[in-house]
Amino acid sequence: MNRKTILLIAIIGVVIVGVSYLVALQFRGRWIYVHELEGYE
Repeated sequence: MNRKTILLIAIIGVVIVGVSYLVALQFRGRWIYVHELEGYE
């Protein structure tokens, strides 16, 4: 494995972690929003 391949794998890993973190944040935010709406009723 050369340096470019290792760098590419590292970048892909960071992107996957970043995207999954954003999705989890969106999902948690939406869940809190829905939960608050249920609380108001």
